[in-house]
Amino acid sequence: MAKGWDYYVKLEWSPLPNHSSALAISRKFASKPNLTHHRCVEKNEMSPLHQLHFDVVHKIILQRKQRRMQANFLDLTIMQLLVLNQDKNRHALPYGFWMASIFEAFDVPVHVWCSQTVKDLVGHMNHMALPTSMRRPNTPLQCLQNQLVERENELATMTTAHQMEKENWEARVVTLQNELTRERTANISTMRHLTQLLATQTPTLAP
Repeated sequence: MAKGWDYYVKLEWSPLPNHSSALAISRKFASKPNLTHHRCVEKNEMSPLHQLHFDVVHKIILQRKQRRMQANFLDLTIMQLLVLNQDKNRHALPYGFWMASIFEAFDVPVHVWCSQTVKDLVGHMNHMALPTSMRRPNTPLQCLQNQLVERENELATMTTAHQMEKENWEARVVTLQNELTRERTANISTMRHLTQLLATQTPTLAP
């Protein structure tokens, strides 16, 4: 077990007995066919599809709290199984059936896992882990956009004020026209009344 743990944590490992595909696996996931020795593979060396396989391994199959950007021998082996679409239960990952036997012997409660899709887990965790870069508010483009918005707001305010002033003047003109019409009508009535009075009176000569 100690030897296996060394292979798990070390960046490089010695050739394993009866395992001739270590170099081939490293070449495959590192995208370097001329690689001379097997080693860990950085995530940025992998193709986009292999990066997805790596996320499935270290976020679902072998969950780790620390952030990992490097695939060791165990990760690469599991990724190879994912690529080949082979049954991984026979290998009893991550610890195997012997851990189940220990749990049963000591009556250790084991939580029941709920099945979820890769999209539910990997996609959600990736979106939560990816840092978002906010645009600085003092960039030249942002300043121009803010100035344009301010000018548009000022223009809208001035247009509204001018429209209200125009409506007020139009209403005042209508009011004055109505008052002038009433006054003209009243004057005409007064003139007619005076004319009628003068017409009905008989002129008399003074003695």
